[in-house]
Amino acid sequence: MKSYRLSAVFHRKVLEEDLRSTDREGVLRELLDLIVEADGLERKNLEPLLRQLLEREKIGSTGIGGGVAIPHIKTELVQDVTGAVGRSETGIDYNTIDGEKAHIFFLFLSPKEQSEVHLDVLKKISALVRNKLYIQFLRNARKKNDILDVLKEAESGGGST
Repeated sequence: MKSYRLSAVFHRKVLEEDLRSTDREGVLRELLDLIVEADGLERKNLEPLLRQLLEREKIGSTGIGGGVAIPHIKTELVQDVTGAVGRSETGIDYNTIDGEKAHIFFLFLSPKEQSEVHLDVLKKISALVRNKLYIQFLRNARKKNDILDVLKEAESGGGST
């Protein structure tokens, strides 16, 4: 199984330090649009992917609490893991498990037949977001490089909880 670094999946071109959207669907669309622009995802797949993500949210919210949401799906519409990270200053009502607004969004898509890869990326994101210091840095990020620095720091095993 190929191992993915968060800074490779969520590279500089798929980071948004100031999301404009004010609702869940808008955030998902905005993050998918980043992937279309940066990673060559076909624009015709944006709406089907958005529908798949919204269907996934109906099963159970990916708003994990602590100001974080991790919308993710396995889909036949991508050939490799791809994703985007967004930050919302004001926060978005995302039906999080703690009822708080989500400020940090890690959206990722993985090929349907690559469950192990999907779980590996999800595990790495989960480890990062359990670190309150990383979340604080992400919430305070004002530039894409600030977000990328947090991802790289998490990969290196730095920081404390």
